[in-house]
Amino acid sequence: MERTTDIGLLIRECNILLDRFFNELSLTYDVRGGTQGRVIRFLYRHRQEDIFQKNLEKCFSVRSSTMTSIIAALS
Repeated sequence: MERTTDIGLLIRECNILLDRFFNELSLTYDVRGGTQGRVIRFLYRHRQEDIFQKNLEKCFSVRSSTMTSIIAALS
């Protein structure tokens, strides 16, 4: 019998493992969540550029209200 692999399940498993990893890192650096850490990392890597909230929304595929909450939590 041939074993088939469901790519969707593998992607979900990878996503869960990455979320756990980022959440552990966020505790280490006293950032409240993995997304906040990723936003900080993005801002650091692009520190020589003008970054606007719209840039962050597009990069992280989130709505305006969600990014507003993330930014508010960082300040």
